Amino acid sequence: MWKKALFIVVLFYLLTLLQNSFFAHFSFFGTTPNLVFIFFFILAFFVKIGREYQIIYFAALAGVLLDISSNKYLGPSILILLLLGYLLKRMQFSLINRQDGYPFLYFIVLFAAFFLIYFFLGAIIQNFTNLKSVFTLLDLRLLARLIYNLAFAIIGFFIVKKCLVNTK
Repeated sequence: MWKKALFIVVLFYLLTLLQNSFFAHFSFFGTTPNLVFIFFFILAFFVKIGREYQIIYFAALAGVLLDISSNKYLGPSILILLLLGYLLKRMQFSLINRQDGYPFLYFIVLFAAFFLIYFFLGAIIQNFTNLKSVFTLLDLRLLARLIYNLAFAIIGFFIVKKCLVNTK
């Protein structure tokens, strides 16, 4: 069990390094993929019933790395990811057919919705004194950011589903 936790820590750290160094050179409409959020969402999406407590670990780890690698205070990303992880599991338990397990369509819809919620909550916390500037973010760059991150999330979804879920 400790090997799995250590592997997740190392993978989150490597994704943070990739996000801030390698992918910083591959911007699409001025945006780069948020690999840490994508990995957090995928892990939270695949958490099994009865193991929802793991989302606290994932949110704390991803939130610390996101806050350290940004110019924000330490803590907002942790709280946002905890909230999103809780809401994800609540919605997922009510939406997903128990026979299918992890349907792809639900993943796409939930990822898009939660990515936008994460983006806007982060913008509100960062620009708390100027809420009017938060709503000016609705432009083509937001759609490009969503599509760019969704492409990486889809790849990650299939990798995780193939590696973790189908192994018995």
